[in-house]
Amino acid sequence: MWNSHRVTTTDPLDVAPLAVAVLSLLAERDMHPYEMIQTLRARREDQWVKLRPASLYHKVDGLVARGLAEVVGTEQDGNRPPRTTYRLTDAGRELLVAWISSAITVVENPYFSFSLGELEALGPERAARLLTERVTVLDEHIAQMRGSLEQGRNQSAERIWMLAHEHRLATLTTERDYIASVVHDIESKELTWPTSH
Repeated sequence: MWNSHRVTTTDPLDVAPLAVAVLSLLAERDMHPYEMIQTLRARREDQWVKLRPASLYHKVDGLVARGLAEVVGTEQDGNRPPRTTYRLTDAGRELLVAWISSAITVVENPYFSFSLGELEALGPERAARLLTERVTVLDEHIAQMRGSLEQGRNQSAERIWMLAHEHRLATLTTERDYIASVVHDIESKELTWPTSH
């Protein structure tokens, strides 16, 4: 049952994180909503997305309507309610990859930590490339923040006024070092992908 309607959004980050979580699960394998809920809870992704069964079922229906997912079939086991299994469409995969790619390369994006958990959908080469881009952007932010601190010192600014800059520099530097270590682990194959890409 293929729905040819394709997503037309120009900004992948306009897509709700719950939709991304569902698409990411479907990129792993065909799944029914109950299994999606159990998997997301087991992975503690309810820290990043509001995970309510009714919302997830509604989100899945919306993804199908937009041509991002499609029905594989429906099964019923005894007296249990029927379970409909879904799979990812090509349009869904394209949007998923675009969302994760955008989330990784935009430094101020609040969904960055969440997007790291969905990194599998990109494959190792693309993930390493995008994370390397993020390191470059972080280096630029770090240089700007160091410049601001230096300018403040040159103007004899009290340190108390510069604490926000110091904190920002510390967090940017820590993130930069962490992301660089992830890139190293991908390239050295210490970080492996559970599925082939």
